[in-house]
Amino acid sequence: MRSFQTAVVLAVVLSNTACTELGYVPKKDYDAVQAKLTETENKLREADKQVADFQAHRYSIFHQGWRTWRLDSVTGDTCIQLTTEVDWKKADTQRQSCDCKDYLRDTPKAFSKENEAFRKLYCGV
Repeated sequence: MRSFQTAVVLAVVLSNTACTELGYVPKKDYDAVQAKLTETENKLREADKQVADFQAHRYSIFHQGWRTWRLDSVTGDTCIQLTTEVDWKKADTQRQSCDCKDYLRDTPKAFSKENEAFRKLYCGV
């Protein structure tokens, strides 16, 4: 009889200890975490759609004088695609070039000291 009582007490202690040590989660907490997970997944899908929309640039080319311009119909930005050699030497033209605009748009910390050489190459500044 004594060994039976010891076995029951030992089983109760082990079952309570095992549930807390092995990461037992009450159903209420589990459901709350699952709801947050579903909400987060939905927000991630929406963010992915927005990123895809912004990355899908739609360009049009038009000519004005001796310059050829590129128009991004998604953002409305314009930049100089082609011009004469003399015009490329002007600092204002270099800052309006598509290379410069793309570099500044796509490079995080484009104005940092470590990116100064690339910025001068693309933008002349």
